[in-house]
Amino acid sequence: MKNYCLLLLAGLCLIAQPALAEPENGRTQMQHFLSNLSTWQAHFEQTMLNSEQNDSVLYRGKLSVLRPGRFRWDYSEPEERLIIADGEHIWLLENDLEQVTVASQKKILQGTPAQFLIDDEPLEKSFDIVDIGSKRGLQWVELLPKKQEAEFRRIIIGFAHNQLQQMEMFDQYGQATRISFRQGVKNKPLAASLFEYEPPDGFDVFSR
Repeated sequence: MKNYCLLLLAGLCLIAQPALAEPENGRTQMQHFLSNLSTWQAHFEQTMLNSEQNDSVLYRGKLSVLRPGRFRWDYSEPEERLIIADGEHIWLLENDLEQVTVASQKKILQGTPAQFLIDDEPLEKSFDIVDIGSKRGLQWVELLPKKQEAEFRRIIIGFAHNQLQQMEMFDQYGQATRISFRQGVKNKPLAASLFEYEPPDGFDVFSR
């Protein structure tokens, strides 16, 4: 009887153990990340991928986002570059060349990863969304631009613990780019002036 009671108690303890929670899928984590998102900052590493999915060129910098409609990419390595979206225009600043390229933000960002980050409209308006499961310790979701003329044919985005960790973009020419994020901070107050830009005197300004 004693042994039977011990076995019964052990069985009840096993039943009482909570099941290990499965991580939420990529789409759910993306929804958590975007929910109530007003600002986001993170350091990034950007690489080009070859046909074997190996990294080649490496860039580093810091990304700042102010929703809706504004971002700032500060490239620090291997050379300084700055890209600003001010809500109406995209500015690409190349200090070493003393030149600036400006383009319509709405035209340039349609169907791009930047649209995912800064647009406060439902993603379903611009993308078909597919949950593609777990890989390399992340939960992934795929965005397929609905407009055929979009620069990218597919974008896959990886999340962990409801935080954006990685993006991979595949353009219409078969080129692939990977961006990994670290030290992401959500909803830290950011000054609007960070996303404003005026070309310096003496710089050449080109329009796209």
